[in-house]
Amino acid sequence: IVDDHPIVRRGYRSLLASVSNLDVMGEAATGEAALSAVQEASEAGTPPDLVVVDLGLEGMSGLELIKRLTRALPDLRILVVSMYEETLYGERALQAGAHGYVRKQKADAVIVDAVQSVLKGNYFLSADLQQRVVHRYTGDGRETSVLESLTDRELDIFERIGRGLSTREIAEDLHISMKTVQTHRSNIQEKLGVDTIEKLMRRAVLWTVRYNRSEERRVGKEC
Repeated sequence: IVDDHPIVRRGYRSLLASVSNLDVMGEAATGEAALSAVQEASEAGTPPDLVVVDLGLEGMSGLELIKRLTRALPDLRILVVSMYEETLYGERALQAGAHGYVRKQKADAVIVDAVQSVLKGNYFLSADLQQRVVHRYTGDGRETSVLESLTDRELDIFERIGRGLSTREIAEDLHISMKTVQTHRSNIQEKLGVDTIEKLMRRAVLWTVRYNRSEERRVGKEC
């Protein structure tokens, strides 16, 4: 179970432990810790069958973690449980290698079913996400959000701008150069149609605050 909130991890563990054929091997608060734990278990001959991943992680993003896990263990099943907007992140998670996507607001009710379904080799998606995937591959001309035009890396940077991180802090957090961050930021400005860094920051902050408010309500309920 990979989530930066210990209360959330405890809740998932409790729900999954109530099922006789499920055993939680471990927990991690960051992508780096999760990747290390999975690699160690794999080297010991006891790799996990499935990893539950939150997308909103400090350091390595959930999407990057999914990509690395998929490269390291192609047969590993991955279920995303996140507060992030399904419309913006659902398809990205699937493209990265995930096999299911659950919004945290519904996790209490469906996480056991989702885990069992994914372990059986199925995909676990909401009806809305299923339709989005169908529309994407049938090319029916569905309108998309301008944020969907951002690459995964650009979205990582946009989210960190919204959290108030400086160019240097973003570079250190993502282990890339400041010049690379600046290049991505320029591309983001062009795609979003904003002509100043101040306008970009304002837009990123508004978007991030909306997510954080949803996250606070979720954690408050868990408490």
